[in-house]
Amino acid sequence: MSEIGVRGIDLFKIAGESISGWIPSWKTGEARPTRQPFCSQMEERLLLYLEYHPQVAWYGRGDISSTFASTYKIATPLPTPYTISYLFEDKAHTYLPDVTGQFLDGSLLIAEAGLEQDKRKARNRAKAEAARKVAEQQGGSYWIGTEATLAGPRHANLVFLHARRQGFPAWPQLEEALQVIWPWGEAACVQELVERLRERWPQAEKEAAIWKRCAESAARGHLLVDLASVSLTRLTPLICLSPDSPPILPDPLPSELASNASVAASESLEAEPEPDQRVSIISTGSRLHPPRHPARALPAPSAGRRSCASRGDSRRDGPRSADCSLDALASGAAHPRTRSDGLCPVCHLQPRASLASCLSRSHSSPLHPPHPAESASHC
Repeated sequence: MSEIGVRGIDLFKIAGESISGWIPSWKTGEARPTRQPFCSQMEERLLLYLEYHPQVAWYGRGDISSTFASTYKIATPLPTPYTISYLFEDKAHTYLPDVTGQFLDGSLLIAEAGLEQDKRKARNRAKAEAARKVAEQQGGSYWIGTEATLAGPRHANLVFLHARRQGFPAWPQLEEALQVIWPWGEAACVQELVERLRERWPQAEKEAAIWKRCAESAARGHLLVDLASVSLTRLTPLICLSPDSPPILPDPLPSELASNASVAASESLEAEPEPDQRVSIISTGSRLHPPRHPARALPAPSAGRRSCASRGDSRRDGPRSADCSLDALASGAAHPRTRSDGLCPVCHLQPRASLASCLSRSHSSPLHPPHPAESASHC
């Protein structure tokens, strides 16, 4: 028995790759976030990098069909799939970039994510050259994200903040209270701010509101903390700049990969650190757009408000070890009282190893399989 079939859409794959999870995005400016799918860990890191880049107005998949976008209700300001023609071995081919988007000035953004070894292959170099030319013709940029540029503490901190960006019923009242007890530009840690909020709200809601404000500030480029070198904890000094401050941009992604000779030379230079080299927990700006806000003296803590640096109760804070791992700090194993297990009233988070699952589960769909990085523990 034979019937005329109609070619359908694979709801579980993008460009032949299985969907691993979804990232909620607030770039559209709507009250409820939209969802952006990813098929690999590198794609997830790239999407999160773009989500917290203050110069990116919006972003979306460039390799999905219009039917896929309408099925999952994904906003696509640019045509999908976004096709780019290129030549390889004297033959014409079509390339679908991982991500397309726009900057605040309206210029085009094309971005690709993957392992550096794979992106150095001849065919992928031809794709990148064609995409780079298309972006430059429209006054935009082409970015390549690899494990060398999208890994490290910054990504772990972004996962931590993004999982706490969800709203909850008490957020409007707590947002107003934070404006009073935590002015823009004042340094304070979560532990101190919780004490300032008194006993009006539960502990979990107070901490959730503080982290949510930090996440919103980070998305606008107004969180004055070097996320690339500091692991966020309840004792980390945090500074949120005013909304009219110039944004602090993250380190830029390259438009092309450096040659192997250049990489070897840079690694040899990094192997010889300068004497007395120190890392500051406060961000001093980006190479792209350094902050132009004037330096302000922070107000001295009052008698009823002890600063984080002035706390000397070893039973409460405990000694800090220089080699504490990121997961130990996140889970509280290194400092049991540094972070609570109920920071978010919407989703009680576990150690950082399972934070990737929080992103996909916060907007889960019965149609996609779980992210490979998800662990057996649930949020």
